[in-house]
Amino acid sequence: PAMLQEMLQAMLADRFQLEVHREMKEKSVYELVVAKSGPKFQETRPDEPRPAGPTLPGGGVMGQGADGATHMYNMSMGLLAALLTSKSDRTVLDKTGLTGHYSIDIHEPAQMAAPSAGQTGPTEDEQRPAVADTLKNVGLELKPAKEQVEKLVIDHVEKPSPN
Repeated sequence: PAMLQEMLQAMLADRFQLEVHREMKEKSVYELVVAKSGPKFQETRPDEPRPAGPTLPGGGVMGQGADGATHMYNMSMGLLAALLTSKSDRTVLDKTGLTGHYSIDIHEPAQMAAPSAGQTGPTEDEQRPAVADTLKNVGLELKPAKEQVEKLVIDHVEKPSPN
């Protein structure tokens, strides 16, 4: 993967005259932490049945059960934080200290369900408390914080050169 990343960076620099730099910037984030009650999920066992659903990067599997719950199998806390980031206006950082892969069942509240046709869904602010409550049910919390986050800044880019 490291060699592939270097080759991709070299190709982008060559074909697009891409110039970038990285900088640190303080941003509002959420920290994913273990609640005082402790985690209410177990490490994934090798003999555990795998739910139907797509395999995520890192080997986790996420699927919807007949009971309406989201079943996560072989899920790392880093992967869970990335999934939460994709649903939030802020980056979610894993600060749990949990290093294993876990099986987690999340029963989402009604307001988290997808809106029906013609209806608008809840705003991000309306969703956040529901997500926080849902996480508390499995022994996790989202805490607002300020952190230094690395950003990639594009300094220059052009139309690609021909092959």
